[in-house]
Amino acid sequence: MNISISFLNKPMVGVILILLLTWIAISNKWLKLSGLFGLLIISTSLYFFGNIAWFVVFFFFLGSASILTSYKAENKKFLDSIVEKTGPRDIFQAFANVGFPTILSIINYYSPNRVLLISFLGAMAAVTADTWATEI
Repeated sequence: MNISISFLNKPMVGVILILLLTWIAISNKWLKLSGLFGLLIISTSLYFFGNIAWFVVFFFFLGSASILTSYKAENKKFLDSIVEKTGPRDIFQAFANVGFPTILSIINYYSPNRVLLISFLGAMAAVTADTWATEI
């Protein structure tokens, strides 16, 4: 059976991937309720306005950031008093990190341009580096 890449562009696959991502985030307590709504908006936008590649880049960011946040979390407890926001992410943190890349995917949907994809990748690299540096 040969599964083509076009299979991954089907809406049902997108819904399944988004629900899987949501379940992983809920079960690991990575997000507050508002962050969950942000995740749904962002992941849906990236999958349907971008494509599977844009979604996978976001999935990598979310997964790696969440894993690093929980890595040695007990050793980072002392930072709670000096860092404004700690623990599970909320909707404001979600949009602060991935709002601009999401807007790029929407613009690219209506006016495809390779520069927008490169800008998206650069923005995602920047927020990933920032998050990793903060958590490590």
